[in-house]
Amino acid sequence: MNVEDLLNNYSSLKGGRGTWESHWEEIAERILPRQTGFLGDRTAGEKKTQRIFDSRPMIALDRFANVMDSMMTPRQSKWHELSTNDNVLNKDASVKAWFYEANQILYDMRYSPKANFAGQNTERWISMGAFGTGCLFIDFMPGVGLRYRNVHLKDLYFGENHQGIIDVVYRSINFNARQAAQRFGEKNLPEEIKKALEDSKKSEEMFEFVHIVMPREDYDPNRADAKGKPWASIYVAVKGKEMVQEGGYTSFPYSISRYVTAPGEIYGRGPAMTALPDIKMLNEMAKTDIRAAHRLVSPALLVNDEGILGGGAMKIDMRPDAINYGGIDKNGRQMVQPLNTGARVDISEAKMEQRRTSIDDAFLVTLFQLLVETPRMTATEALIRSQEKRYVAHPHDGAAAVGSVGASD
Repeated sequence: MNVEDLLNNYSSLKGGRGTWESHWEEIAERILPRQTGFLGDRTAGEKKTQRIFDSRPMIALDRFANVMDSMMTPRQSKWHELSTNDNVLNKDASVKAWFYEANQILYDMRYSPKANFAGQNTERWISMGAFGTGCLFIDFMPGVGLRYRNVHLKDLYFGENHQGIIDVVYRSINFNARQAAQRFGEKNLPEEIKKALEDSKKSEEMFEFVHIVMPREDYDPNRADAKGKPWASIYVAVKGKEMVQEGGYTSFPYSISRYVTAPGEIYGRGPAMTALPDIKMLNEMAKTDIRAAHRLVSPALLVNDEGILGGGAMKIDMRPDAINYGGIDKNGRQMVQPLNTGARVDISEAKMEQRRTSIDDAFLVTLFQLLVETPRMTATEALIRSQEKRYVAHPHDGAAAVGSVGASD
C-alpha cells in the first residue's frame, strides 16, 4: 500500500468519526476537562472547567479507574502469566521454573519506574470510564526497556478485522521541525520540513505525522528485516506526503480496551455515556442551587416607593456596621424588607443527591466502597456483593447489574 492510499484511508477514518467526537467533547467538558480538544486544538493553559458545577462525576470517574486497576491490573500481584499451550508441558518442573523466571522479569520491567506503566495504565482506565475506549502504546527503548504511554483518544483511529478485533491503528502525532529531525533523521524529512528546520522563525512550527500499524501484507517469517515482522509500522509526514520511517513489530504495540461496544460500532461506550443525562442534569441543578443559595444569603430588597432618607432615590448601605437613616418609620417599622421567594434549598439538595447516587452506580463506586471497607475481600467477592446490593435496591435492574466490568482486545 503506497503513501497516497494510506493517507486516503486516514482521511476516511477521520471523516467518519464526527459524531463520536462531539459526544466525547461533551463528556470531556463535564467530567474530564484536561482531555478536551476533540473538536479542535485548545489554547495551552486556558480554563477548561466552565461547564462543571459539581465535582461528584469527576470523583466517581477517579474511583472507577481505581476499581478497574484493583480488579484487572492489581499492582500488588502478578496478574499476568506466561505459559505454553501444552498442559502436560506446563507441568514439567524445568518448564515451570523457566516461565516463573520469565514472568518475574516481565513484572520487574513493567513496574520499573522507567517503564511508567502504573501511572499510564491509570490514565487508560480513566479514558475508558469517560469515553469507553482506552489505549496504551507499548514501546521498547534501548537501554531502558519497556516504555508505556497512554494515548489520547482524539489522536487515534481504528480499524477492525473480520472477527471484530482492532488490528489497524492510525495515530496522529505532531512534531516541530527540530523534533522531527531528532525522531526520524533530517535526511528522511520532506523538503518543506527541512526548509522549516533551517529557518529559525519556523523551526517551532508544528507538522503532523501519522503512525500506522497494520498486518503486513508482504510478511515473510524467514526474513530478519522489517518484512520479517507480522505487524508493519509506518510513519508518514502529512506535509509532503512522504514516508519517513518504516519498521515492524512482532506483536501489536497498542493495547486497546473497550468497555462495551454496540453492534456495528468500533469505539467503545463507557459509564460516562450511560450517566451523561444525570451528569448534565446534576450540573444544571447545581447552578440553580447556587443561584437559590445566593438569593437566600443576599436577597433582593423591597422598599417603599418613596425610598429611604425621604427621597425618591434608593441608597442602601449593606456594609457591616453601616447606618441607613430613614430605614424605619416613626413607629419603628422597617421600611426595607428582603424578598422572600420561599425557595427550598434542602429539597434541591435531596434531588441532587439522587442524581449523584445514579452516577455512582454507573461508575461502580459501590464496588469501590466495598473494596475499601473490606480490604481482605477479593475483587470478585466485592463484585458479587455489589451486584447483590444493587439487586436488593433495584430488583428490576438485576439483569443489567450483572455486566462485565470491561472488555479488552
